[in-house]
Amino acid sequence: MSARSAALLLRELGSLDGQALLSDKLALTRRLAAVGVRVPRVHSVRDPLCIGELGRVIGPTGLFVKPRRGFGGRNVAAVTRSGDAWQIDGVQIDPDRLIAHLAQMNKRGEMILQDRMVSVDGLADLSWGGRAPVLRLATSRTPDGQPQLDSALLIIARPGFKPQNFLNGQIYAPIDPATGIVKGGVVLETPDKMLDRREPDGPSMSGRVVPFFVEAVRDALLAMSAVPPLPAIHWDIVLTQEGPVFLEGNSNGNWIVATLAGRYGLQIRPLAATLGQWLDAAPPVQGQPVLQILQGRFGRVGMSVRNLGLVLEAIACLAIARLILLVVPFHKVADRLGDLVAPDDPRAIAAASKAPAASAGTAAEIGRTIESVARRVPFRAVCLQQALAGHTMLRRRRIPSVLHLGSGRDTDRKFIAHAWLEAAGLPLTGYPPAPQIREVGCFIPTTTSEQRMMRYHAAQERL
Repeated sequence: MSARSAALLLRELGSLDGQALLSDKLALTRRLAAVGVRVPRVHSVRDPLCIGELGRVIGPTGLFVKPRRGFGGRNVAAVTRSGDAWQIDGVQIDPDRLIAHLAQMNKRGEMILQDRMVSVDGLADLSWGGRAPVLRLATSRTPDGQPQLDSALLIIARPGFKPQNFLNGQIYAPIDPATGIVKGGVVLETPDKMLDRREPDGPSMSGRVVPFFVEAVRDALLAMSAVPPLPAIHWDIVLTQEGPVFLEGNSNGNWIVATLAGRYGLQIRPLAATLGQWLDAAPPVQGQPVLQILQGRFGRVGMSVRNLGLVLEAIACLAIARLILLVVPFHKVADRLGDLVAPDDPRAIAAASKAPAASAGTAAEIGRTIESVARRVPFRAVCLQQALAGHTMLRRRRIPSVLHLGSGRDTDRKFIAHAWLEAAGLPLTGYPPAPQIREVGCFIPTTTSEQRMMRYHAAQERL
């Protein structure tokens, strides 16, 4: 089963109440706490937020700020304090800028502040950059069955790499579910190479016994029992000195990661078989208009389609992108996308984050809308169409973006290609690329268009 097919199935199967509960991180935290599952402490702060209020609630380990509703680690930040100095994601920041940044994050959606978790001594040497290793437990249930564990991974940050980079930003260490012992670690860019150590001279992973593994599995099954029935839930857990602490659960976590342990013979039950049983038990799907489906989808997760114009614009841009790719040679399309540079070109790294912070919310909303609409339109709207549509919509708002292109071969050695888009420091469409994909180049704004965008945003900030 392809990752896209699995993601679509996981979003459609099971209880709508269960999907809504998982999408609301605050509600899920309260539900888990009510059944005895340990969760981070959530802090309430007075509005408007000020540095004094932040100082009142921050503990010795710092705070973790994330959206109440969201996914994929987007718009999250770790806030720490050393004396009078403040840091966000390990980088020192002026207090006024910190408050402005958090206020901007809150504008994109209600934020929650939790105590930042610190790893148990037995895993502390695998922490890096303030990021504790995260235990990912994949649990599932059949339509009429009880929750069970499918697989377990330890997710470890790689020194010198951005954790947001799906292919090489993290190490995934499969765990033997029968013993709680780590088999080794893999980077998705080179999944056939099993690593014994995080770095050649770094801490070892292979053969390590995961502390509190039995307790974490027990709590994961209890947590899944507390959620209205869903085929699968992927739990992210930090193992602390006091035991496992549950950060969140996702019903449609990345399929590649969810099935990675099976590649090494460490998956108890294939998730595809479980989804097949749910699909057999599901009622037939009736055709619905696109906008009606979108309204229902956003309603499931406690959101409303606030900007119907944005939805219609996304549909139009996807249709135009589809038509252009059918009738215009790609090299002519490429001439309109900007300058083509190598993936490691410093200009590409800079261009992806040059937009002002105020543009991040708009960019994120465009990305979410395109991905939602693309799943519903009655024509082909996959990675390249989505990237072109997003590029067009961002350009209309004078927000610079970077369009990445990659290629590789699938498990049958057939050639595959992929496109993905980022802007304002955020992944927007096409994320995450499959492990087999290698980036071959990316389009960045031309110098003249970039200068026009920067002048425009500077003028907006002065108004």
